Amino acid sequence: MMLWIAGLLGAIALAAAATLRMALSSHKWPAVNGRVIVPGELKAPDGTPLQFTYEYVVNGKRFLSPTVAMLSSHEMELRALEQHPAGSEVIVYYNPKEPERSVLIPGASTRLWALLSCITILCAIVAAVLLWQHIRL
Repeated sequence: MMLWIAGLLGAIALAAAATLRMALSSHKWPAVNGRVIVPGELKAPDGTPLQFTYEYVVNGKRFLSPTVAMLSSHEMELRALEQHPAGSEVIVYYNPKEPERSVLIPGASTRLWALLSCITILCAIVAAVLLWQHIRL
């Protein structure tokens, strides 16, 4: 059972590390002007639906994205809605290898760092328990 948990945590850690790598590289992504439009759906604390999506064009192809930052928090999304009403212009950072991936705020969010920290701690605990069980045998 413990090995299964270790494997699952390892897979989650690898996925989070890949996301962190992409988030950190987003500082070097090219930027284009975009425009806030409607679609992507969020809910305000009172349950009111909020919407935030932006569009941008790369090499003549139009893309839509709701991504404010890598693993952004609900608060970041709400702030983006307040700061960028429909029709306003935004600077969009896009992945040159996958232009459909974009962010408005490049870099790793606090939420992403917190997730990686928790995963690292859990992995260390599981490794310690597995080592302790192995030594005890």
